Amino acid sequence: MAASSSLSRCVVSPAGKHSASVIFLHGSGDTGPGIKSWIREILKKDLAFSHIKVIFPTAPARPYTPMMGGISNVWFDRYKISIDSPEHLDSVNSMCQVLTDLIKEETAAGIAKNRILLGLHLIFYVKYGSRHHEKNTMKLRK
Repeated sequence: MAASSSLSRCVVSPAGKHSASVIFLHGSGDTGPGIKSWIREILKKDLAFSHIKVIFPTAPARPYTPMMGGISNVWFDRYKISIDSPEHLDSVNSMCQVLTDLIKEETAAGIAKNRILLGLHLIFYVKYGSRHHEKNTMKLRK
């Protein structure tokens, strides 16, 4: 999978000194600009802060199995949309690496890891990873 620097993204820069970052992930079939626009419609203003950079990356266009292999902007493929469907771990793991690289770009810019928020569901895969899924799922339940 491509490096994070190849992810298309739109950014809302902080008005003042950049000391934190939010990486806001869109849902399947959307884009970074699409979720940014949706948030603006809901809030009646941009999601903007004096010290926080807000990053809206766009998932790469890829064949999406639930759409009969049609191309869609999705963070990972699914075998089907069902609670009991196994996860498509190859695509999940490759995108986790891309998002981890995006986080590393922010830390290289001087932002501490504890000042970076990755928004939406993929955070659980990036943070806890499939290798430790059972162990960390139990921690989340406590």
